[in-house]
Amino acid sequence: MDIEKYDTFREIIENVYLPQALTIGVDYDLFWSLNPRKLQAFVKSFKMKQKIKAEYINYQTWLQGIYFGRALVATLDKNQEYFNEPIGFQKIKKQKSQEELMAMKFEAWSIAFNQSLEKGGK
Repeated sequence: MDIEKYDTFREIIENVYLPQALTIGVDYDLFWSLNPRKLQAFVKSFKMKQKIKAEYINYQTWLQGIYFGRALVATLDKNQEYFNEPIGFQKIKKQKSQEELMAMKFEAWSIAFNQSLEKGGK
C-alpha cells in the first residue's frame, strides 16, 4: 500500500467519518471496531431518531398553537374561556379503542401530508 494513500485514507477517517460517527452517538472505541457496512445501522438508527424527534416537535408546536388560539379567542370573546386544565387526551384514549385512535392519527397525518403536497412539498 502506498504511504500517501494511507495518509489520505487516515485523514478521511479521522476528519470525516470519525466526527460524523461521534455526532450520531457511536462510541469512540466502538467506531474503531466497525466497518462501513456495520456503521450503516448506526446511521439508519440516528435518522430514525431524528424523524421521531421532528414529529414530536411538530406535535408540540401544534398543541401550543391550540393553546395560543384558545387564549386569543378567550381574550377577544367574553363568552369563551381559557382552559381550566390541560387538554385531556388521556380521557379521549379511554373512550376510544386503539384502532379508532390509530385511524384518527392516520387521518390527521394524511391531511397534513396532503396539505404539504399542495404547498409544493414544503
